[in-house]
Amino acid sequence: IATILREVSPQVFRPRPKVTSAVLRLQRRVDADAALADVAARRQFAAFVRALFQQRRKVVRTAVTRAAAAVGLQPPELPAAVLGSRAEVHGAASIVGWWRACRAAT
Repeated sequence: IATILREVSPQVFRPRPKVTSAVLRLQRRVDADAALADVAARRQFAAFVRALFQQRRKVVRTAVTRAAAAVGLQPPELPAAVLGSRAEVHGAASIVGWWRACRAAT
């Protein structure tokens, strides 16, 4: 959960940006996925997501295969409609589901 604590004017930066910045407080969600409670699992998931979006124009079929291989897992079986789409159109819940399916497939 992100909360804006205060805004920061462009005058405090060099060079001055053309936007106003903000100081945020980030808090972990209490309803976070239990599979991500472990530090090693969070690191593996972060590496999976990083690899998934490194080549963002790839379809899910290619991107998930590469992302799974990047963290030493087997790609999951996904519906054809999902495999032909791009990862960027799917929500966080779908991406966590793909990662969990990769872990289950291994």
